[in-house]
Amino acid sequence: MAWKPIAPFRWVLLTALVAGFTHPPAVYSLEKDIPSGMILIPAGEFMIGRSGGPKNEAPSHRLQLPAFWIDRKLVTQRQYADFMNTIQLPQAHGGPPGAHYFNYDDPDARIRFEQGRWQADPGFEQNPAAEVSLPGAEAYCRHLGRRLPNEAEWEKAARGSDGRLYPWGNER
Repeated sequence: MAWKPIAPFRWVLLTALVAGFTHPPAVYSLEKDIPSGMILIPAGEFMIGRSGGPKNEAPSHRLQLPAFWIDRKLVTQRQYADFMNTIQLPQAHGGPPGAHYFNYDDPDARIRFEQGRWQADPGFEQNPAAEVSLPGAEAYCRHLGRRLPNEAEWEKAARGSDGRLYPWGNER
């Protein structure tokens, strides 16, 4: 399977409507114990989509969702490297084990495979994980007993219930 990046919009993570964006959030079921580091997105209606924007986002309309939990913070470079070292990674064709979980040969990647281990670059350990493939994001969530949010959950968490374009409002 070829490495396939997640579209940037799908990568954005709600971090208490304060921090930056780029990483895969995980969603948790309400039936389980509340995991630490997660916030509740309440049940209810919200505006999904956008009229006047790209055709694939139109038309905006109201959608009802049940409540769900989502990670409050971004996955760090160190957390993702530790995950890669913890699980049994499939051997990649022409690359290190688990290479299809991470775009390791991208110059912007801040996790390296050195001395038989995945390691975050010094000084970047607490930065948000980037260059993660969709299979890698899904495997990371499964490893934690979670899953990636669906499109509607993602949009409600990122935009709120009032139809704003961005978590902070309508202006870039």
